[in-house]
Amino acid sequence: ESGGIDIGLVTAIVGITRIEIVFTGAAGHAGATPMHRRHDALVAAARLIDRVRVMGDEYARADRGYFVATTGIVEAKPNASNVIPGSARLVIDARGELRETLLEFRERLENESLSIARSASVERTRFEIVSDTLPSVCDEKLRRLLKGAADEIGLSSTDIASGAGHDSAFLSLIAPAAMVFIPCKEGASHCPEEWSEPQEIAAGTAVILGALLAFDRA
Repeated sequence: ESGGIDIGLVTAIVGITRIEIVFTGAAGHAGATPMHRRHDALVAAARLIDRVRVMGDEYARADRGYFVATTGIVEAKPNASNVIPGSARLVIDARGELRETLLEFRERLENESLSIARSASVERTRFEIVSDTLPSVCDEKLRRLLKGAADEIGLSSTDIASGAGHDSAFLSLIAPAAMVFIPCKEGASHCPEEWSEPQEIAAGTAVILGALLAFDRA
């Protein structure tokens, strides 16, 4: 949408890895425990959250395909304003177009979390891969048909990776698959604010129809 392009030709659907990390320190009274004697698990978690953002930016700017990383769950225990957190749990969602980038991120995250735990005087008591899916590459022949259909009716197009999961990823396990994206208002997707104009929906539908007719003639 921001580039004013009519059609997005999806190159791949990202692989998604979710990682659970737990730091364990020692709960203590917020007033009676001097700063130098604290083993604050949430301090370690906060440092790692920042590292996830920094590493995510690093991979996103490198020429290594689409990549994002998010710390979506943060839990501190006992979760009281007057108690130093004795435990902190994070769940990190990493998504990448290239499998090797995801694996490298995961390895770095494991090393970083251990180093941060030591620096914060706590222990990292869990590092677990809770889910892991492979990236799915869209079929090149189908993508060419979609590109040709867009060109034929005068629509601009660009290659784009999908950062969200889609049914096409599972379809690609048994048959060639491809996808078309259309503009959404302010780029909002998978939320109540998502909106595409009727003519944008019609354009995407016309491209798919054109590709189907071309496929039938091939």
